[in-house]
Parts: sequence; structure tokens; C-alpha cells
Amino acid sequence: MIFTYELDERDGSDSALWYYRERVHSLLRTSSYDHETREYLLNSCQVMDYPELQELIKRLYFNQLDPVTQLDNYSKTQAIKAAKNHK
Repeated sequence: MIFTYELDERDGSDSALWYYRERVHSLLRTSSYDHETREYLLNSCQVMDYPELQELIKRLYFNQLDPVTQLDNYSKTQAIKAAKNHK
């Protein structure tokens, strides 16, 4: 999912591409993909253009680990939301 505060895809600057690649890096850290797939995607994103980066960000967004049940680092807010959903 691309948020409204993110750079517009029509911005052809290097900083816009850098921003999208940083989003990919961030989402990869908490994705459900194995290490080899993460490395492959990390290397591949360096040569991707806007549409490819946007599609990858969408895939990564929907393949995130649950911070409460699958990761050991979660915020108090996330824990409260998870507790309410499990009732």
C-alpha cells in the first residue's frame, strides 16, 4: 500500500527512487520471506523502476509478520490491539 504522504511516482528524481527503495528495505526486515528471497528482492530492487517498486511494496506489505505473535518486538499499542482481537 502506498500512502498519500509518500512521493508521487511521477517524480523522476533520484531521491524519489531512493525513498521507494528504502521502503522496500524496511518492509523486507519484517517480511515473512526467507533469507534467500529477502536477499534476492533487496538486490533486485536496485534496478527496478517505479511501477515495479510499487508492486514489490504492495507484495511486501501483505507479507508482513505479525509483530505480536511472530516477532519479539512490538509496541504497547500493538499488544493492546492484539489482545482485544483475541477475545
